[in-house]
Amino acid sequence: MAKDKCYDYNQLRPSNNEEKENIIKEIFGKTGNVFTIEQPFMCDYGYNIEIGENFYANHNLIILDGSKVNLEIIL
Repeated sequence: MAKDKCYDYNQLRPSNNEEKENIIKEIFGKTGNVFTIEQPFMCDYGYNIEIGENFYANHNLIILDGSKVNLEIIL
């Protein structure tokens, strides 16, 4: 499922922010309210990924999430 969702995500127009956000929220186990992940993006499973608030990832992000991946800033 995650690979199909990543494919869908990567086919969207860069300006289609609402749909991009919706797909990432379907893929990931947890997200903050504000985040940006530039296309293309790939992951293995998705549900193992957690990102925090104000997360930004540039183009060509690949997350190998065979186990839990937590990308949050704790202050």
